[in-house]
Amino acid sequence: MNLPSDVIGAFTEFNILRTAELARRLQPDARHLFIIGGSSEFDRWWLETARTDLAAFSKNYDTTYLENLTIDEFVAKAVTFPADSIVLALTVFKDSSGRNFIPREAVRQIAATATAPIYGPYPTYIDYGIVGGNVVTFESLGTTVADLTLDALNGKPIAHLQAPHFNVADARQLERWGLSEKNLPPGTVQMFRQPSLLERHWLAALVTFAVIALQSIVITVLLLERRRRRGQKYSRAIVCLR
Repeated sequence: MNLPSDVIGAFTEFNILRTAELARRLQPDARHLFIIGGSSEFDRWWLETARTDLAAFSKNYDTTYLENLTIDEFVAKAVTFPADSIVLALTVFKDSSGRNFIPREAVRQIAATATAPIYGPYPTYIDYGIVGGNVVTFESLGTTVADLTLDALNGKPIAHLQAPHFNVADARQLERWGLSEKNLPPGTVQMFRQPSLLERHWLAALVTFAVIALQSIVITVLLLERRRRRGQKYSRAIVCLR
């Protein structure tokens, strides 16, 4: 971007390689890689960028770029994904027939029939069928801009900033595809994660544990006291016999 010299801002870069690396951690045994992109000018730019960014990564997989297809053809291809596939969804602003889409809606249609997990670099794809990705949230971008503005108002020196990236995952999709949350990178935000029974009722569980522990202690003390009294009884019996 050729910005005027007096324009300072917060920027973000959607790095598809980081999303691919997240997918590899969740699917270490995957052998196939599919990259989905549409037919608009921006879609084609994304596909070319992905080819460059994923050049080394894709050498480890049987890689296929799905492009210049109609939405129906994308959906039909999704049914044939091998189970050991990583699928990366870029954007589909327009398909080969000229139909325009909001990318997340196109992704939703493809994910509905997919036979392998799909990942994407946008937080808006979460809840539309993807497992997750490395994203920049609107919240983090807004916070970065706000911090930059406050520094400018306070007379501090300012420069362009990069908004922070996050790994996010949809817990429901992890469960759907049998992917272990233990393989997620540290710090990954899990959305739609339902707390376990223990997490939901930790106080009741703690009280129950304390009661059981106390009862165990009382029972142990009573058993020891019973043994001690029996020992005293037998000792008196022996003395009487003597």
